[in-house]
Amino acid sequence: SIMAAMVQAGSVSQAAAMVSSLVGAGASGDAGRVLGAMVDGGQTAQGGRVLDGMVDAGQSAQGGQTLTTIVVQGQTGQAGALLTATSDRGAGRVMDAIPTSTLATILPTMSSGALADKLSHMTPARQYELSASQLFSLMPDAPVENLVGEDPVTLGVGALRPVPGVIIPGLST
Repeated sequence: SIMAAMVQAGSVSQAAAMVSSLVGAGASGDAGRVLGAMVDGGQTAQGGRVLDGMVDAGQSAQGGQTLTTIVVQGQTGQAGALLTATSDRGAGRVMDAIPTSTLATILPTMSSGALADKLSHMTPARQYELSASQLFSLMPDAPVENLVGEDPVTLGVGALRPVPGVIIPGLST
């Protein structure tokens, strides 16, 4: 494809700009077909580099919209392949921009290792929106510490607060 040839020639930023401009012009379906064709043509790595270029240009939202369109077009596996081929940092940023329900359909198409690498680059707030049971089932060998977040205890307005005290050795109450 022309897009893959641009990436091969070192024009990743131009290829990314072209995909972003398609999305910006309301042609996200065309952008999805372009990247999807790269996957079908065995050029998934170049498609991942285009997504990285979009992230580098501050166009993560357009990358997320493009992958969402690919899923809507019924090509969820293509979206997973593109995320897998994207750098961990880039994939995390794009995953932050994908609606949670759409992301939940993409995650099963990714390998456990790739998924663990990419998730660590999402924002914590977005990670908490994902189903913990889905993550456990998709990454059964991942350490629990990597999959479970801690919610700090918040005290209500009327809750008793701890009072600092002084401990004097030998003094019993």
